[in-house]
Amino acid sequence: MEDSNKALFTIEKNSGELLIVSHSTFKGYNLVDVRTYFKDKLGELHATRKGCCFLPELWEQVVPEINKAIQQIRATTRE
Repeated sequence: MEDSNKALFTIEKNSGELLIVSHSTFKGYNLVDVRTYFKDKLGELHATRKGCCFLPELWEQVVPEINKAIQQIRATTRE
């Protein structure tokens, strides 16, 4: 089986960078990859080292914890 990568959606991080969420396979494992990309002078996208890639089952554990962290940050910044 060939390793592959398929972009699922893109979020503009700032004027020069994009956050791309993709489905990738590596050595037969299905993964969810969240990575920062930048555009060069010709407008071509290039991946940076900034990002993380996990099995979907691990993302299911991580996402709720990130949401809790966001709620805690919002609660402390409202004071």
